[in-house]
Amino acid sequence: MKFFLAAVIAFLSLNNLPGQTFQINRFSYLLSMGLLAALDISNNYLDEKLLPEPSPSEIMALDSRNIPWFDRWISYRRNKSWKNVSDYCYYLTFGAGLYCSYEEDYFWDNLLVLSQILVAQSAVGKWIKTGSGRYRPYVYDDPAEGYSQNGRHSFYSLHSSGSFAIATFAYYCYSKNNGSNLPLALVLFGGALSTSITRIVSAQHFPSDILAGAVMGSGISWLICLSHRQNRLNVSCSAQSLDVSWYF
Repeated sequence: MKFFLAAVIAFLSLNNLPGQTFQINRFSYLLSMGLLAALDISNNYLDEKLLPEPSPSEIMALDSRNIPWFDRWISYRRNKSWKNVSDYCYYLTFGAGLYCSYEEDYFWDNLLVLSQILVAQSAVGKWIKTGSGRYRPYVYDDPAEGYSQNGRHSFYSLHSSGSFAIATFAYYCYSKNNGSNLPLALVLFGGALSTSITRIVSAQHFPSDILAGAVMGSGISWLICLSHRQNRLNVSCSAQSLDVSWYF
């Protein structure tokens, strides 16, 4: 009976509990942010050294037929208009994310968690870009662009990872206090998907780039949210007792 009661209470604690979403340890937060920021900024200085400029023969050897079959169906011609649209979609997703995560008494804590998410996904994404050195789609249309550093930063899409990270964070905040909301999920993740699709249309990324970005962004966001989760209802159980505590 004790274990059954403990299971019921634990189940209820996962559902709609109003109030503070995150509980942040300021020291741990500052330490992790310092490390993540150092990792992110260091890439700005080391990227060119670790990803050397390709030789003319390497550029001449580029052939769209060597692109994996699941990435071949897109246009390789760069479109600056659609690139701008992808930026606008990202900003709108960010604005919607801030609005949906607003809690009058705890908004500052929510912003701290969001800042950690964005810095983490940026740091991880930048180093993966450096490690992969994959050419962007438009380089196959204009090989001269392959000599620029940005031309070799295709995998994976930071726009995609950032927008899905924001959407995941915002829906996590909202759902923990208000329950599931399908229209809201469609708005948030629809905005993230629009950002990703327009990155493909503008020839900035291949489909696999935005898919990897979406998975990484959502995954990083979800893990960081869980690491700061506010456990207002704590349950401990032993053979002799069942202890329940509620923090107001």
